[in-house]
Amino acid sequence: MSKKTTKKPCEKTADKKTKKCKSQSTKTGLFKFRRYKKEEGGKQKKAKHPKLIVDEEQDNYGFMGLTEAPKRGHHKNIELNKNPQKGKSNKAYLRDELRYDSKRNFSKVLEEYNLSEEDKLAVIEYIKKRKKKK
Repeated sequence: MSKKTTKKPCEKTADKKTKKCKSQSTKTGLFKFRRYKKEEGGKQKKAKHPKLIVDEEQDNYGFMGLTEAPKRGHHKNIELNKNPQKGKSNKAYLRDELRYDSKRNFSKVLEEYNLSEEDKLAVIEYIKKRKKKK
């Protein structure tokens, strides 16, 4: 049996003094936004939303969706301190779920979206809590 190799978010490479992620995200593509090729939404609003890549497996990406809604049903979304889209100042949120899908369902990295360092740390904390529950 072969073992699955997963690349961890920048928990090990975070600088202990400044608590900032080092440049691992540029090498691996983690914490970058990509356009999702599958259409989502109801009948009236079909869209291909950008997704934040937070985990990478052999053939799959672990991702969280970007949204402007503070809640999804009964679940609160994760509030971001700074909107990742350049030129936008309204509130942005990440969906409170971590999903996995094939790498072929994602397009190239979106350059106009960047996650701030403090938001990266909040996402890492969310992932740690989620993995402890399992």
